[in-house]
Amino acid sequence: VQKQMPQVQLTDDEKAFLKAVLAGMQSSKWDADEIGQVISEAGKASPIGAKGGFRTMYMILIAKERGPRLGNFLASMDRDFVLGRIGEAAQ
Repeated sequence: VQKQMPQVQLTDDEKAFLKAVLAGMQSSKWDADEIGQVISEAGKASPIGAKGGFRTMYMILIAKERGPRLGNFLASMDRDFVLGRIGEAAQ
């Protein structure tokens, strides 16, 4: 995980997706299944789709388009760090 926010250019749709993820994660349990569900549902409701949503999450965290299973990966991380990174990227 990058300590600093990777230099990525996000579209307005990707930022809107991240805002939806942030809202969903703030009100959900911090476990792999719920995290994955929040990301998947936000992606499906967004023009970027579920696949694009997962790609966006990987880009803001590890500066790659793919990575480990995202729900498990994020659940193993500090909740405040993850929510802070998502919030920073969504601006």
